[in-house]
Amino acid sequence: MDIRLNLVELSQDSHGLGGGTVTVTNETRNDRFMLDLLPSLVMLERLLGYYFQEASWAYFYIQEPDFMSRWEKFKAEELQSSVFMSTISVLIAIAIRHMPTTHTILTELVDGVDETRDELSVRYYEASYVIVPSPRLASQTDGMDMIELLLAR
Repeated sequence: MDIRLNLVELSQDSHGLGGGTVTVTNETRNDRFMLDLLPSLVMLERLLGYYFQEASWAYFYIQEPDFMSRWEKFKAEELQSSVFMSTISVLIAIAIRHMPTTHTILTELVDGVDETRDELSVRYYEASYVIVPSPRLASQTDGMDMIELLLAR
């Protein structure tokens, strides 16, 4: 799998939202760069499961059967979409935000990391802006994925 994306630099105060700046350069990074921003595939699977079981009622924009079908294609390296990866990042941020601080997934995720649940959630939310900082950077074939990403954000 080799996804290409424009590399962005976020100013420290931006947090991906207003008040900061996003600079798009001509450099590209492959999917390894993007995957390094996220937990392991096993942990992603668990976090997405938690999202659809416990948090999707409040964020009903993403339909589980369709999303999980694309997730299976992504894991099998049949789907190459930075927009989909960015959506995953937002969904796991939402899942983490809704988890009790004592949940086993969360305790495993923060083990050895000096971050609170909320800081971890913000980090993964911000990663979605590093992966796909602007709708203009998505390909034409990412239409529905982009709509889901924007609704989830």
